Amino acid sequence: GSHAGPRAGEFANPAYLHERNGLTDTHTGPGVLISFGANEATMPKPKEAVFTLKLEPDLRRAFMATARASDRTASQVVRDLMREYINRHQRVDEYAAFLSAKVERARAQAAAGRCAAAADVAARFASKRCLVVMYEPERMRGEA
Repeated sequence: GSHAGPRAGEFANPAYLHERNGLTDTHTGPGVLISFGANEATMPKPKEAVFTLKLEPDLRRAFMATARASDRTASQVVRDLMREYINRHQRVDEYAAFLSAKVERARAQAAAGRCAAAADVAARFASKRCLVVMYEPERMRGEA
């Protein structure tokens, strides 16, 4: 059904916003009010979620002005920042898993005796560098 809209002051009331948007969970902390999740028993899965954030007035003014100067809405910028944050942390997690697997392989190889002394590796690659310099002397000396 339709909703008649808020009465005076209701938009400032988190309880009204939660009821209106079917939100059930709220996390509050110093300077923060975040709402998330829909009451699945009373409303269909929402296509949009409301994210409420308390911040300092100066920070808000500067953020809004910067978004406007970029011809973007605050919501667009915040969504992009959230995606970037999530992607950055996923890449960090993926790299940590990759590195952990690499270390485990190296440890297994060392335990199996499949390793070389540092001096042997250095000598082997020194001879390879000599071969490369013989075939591409200008590029190796930075002349290309």
